[in-house]
Amino acid sequence: MRRHLMPALGRGAFLAMMLALSGCVADTLALAPQSPDAQWQPGDGDEAAEMRRQAEESGALALTAPTVDESRLYSLPQLIDLAQRSNPDTRVAWEQARQAALAVGMAEATYLPVITANVIGGSNENAAELPIPIGGNAYFNSNINGVVPFMALQWLAFDFGGRSAVVEGAKQLSLAANYQFNATHQRLIFEVTSAFHDYNAARAHSRAAGQALANSRTVYDAIRARRERGLATSVDLAQAEQIVAQEELRVVQARGGEQDTYQALLGAVGLSPMTKLKIEDTKDRRLPRASSMPTETM
Repeated sequence: MRRHLMPALGRGAFLAMMLALSGCVADTLALAPQSPDAQWQPGDGDEAAEMRRQAEESGALALTAPTVDESRLYSLPQLIDLAQRSNPDTRVAWEQARQAALAVGMAEATYLPVITANVIGGSNENAAELPIPIGGNAYFNSNINGVVPFMALQWLAFDFGGRSAVVEGAKQLSLAANYQFNATHQRLIFEVTSAFHDYNAARAHSRAAGQALANSRTVYDAIRARRERGLATSVDLAQAEQIVAQEELRVVQARGGEQDTYQALLGAVGLSPMTKLKIEDTKDRRLPRASSMPTETM
């Protein structure tokens, strides 16, 4: 009975240790951001754990690419939301924050006992010749098999603050990783906002270049008509042709700049350069009203 009881106790202690370790690691995930598409907010551990449970049940933590509707007109807030869900930088920062939170659990696991189990087994076969009269051979064969299990429990009771310092350091690193995760979101928002306004400025520049080209062609047609009637010189006509050529070059440059800023916007969002998006135009947006309040008062 004792032989069967000792292995059972060893297996039970090993399973208890593994469950305790997994519990510590799982609980520390509440220190990390709950999803990669939203900034981290400091809060209570129980509240964070509940938020994580709800996010897992709703599938918010699934590694799925966001759907891009090419027929939809995207405004700046919608582009920022799309960037937070699709840009790989947020996913990388989120995984780093989760790793830092798991490191806290590994540091806290040093408070648990260390259980080691060893099993030594062996087998021996021996054949000894027996003294018998001349003319015969006889041997005595013996087989010996044995298994010796060994289990040791080690628990450090006093370390004079060494483990607590390691745990506190891991928590501070986890907090720093969370702030770095927020900084990644803030940098992403700034890049998308800048790229959005640069693209709209390039579109306005392209429209202005197109209008300037149309105006130059109108002037050219007028000077050519006057030239046919003898009211303009050949120099006037050549200058008008030069202006038209210059405006055509500006139109090509403006369209190239518009395409470059569009690709920069797709890169800031984290989408493929082959993606076709409809971006909201800010040409009809009014300028803010002039404030009569002094700047120091504001």
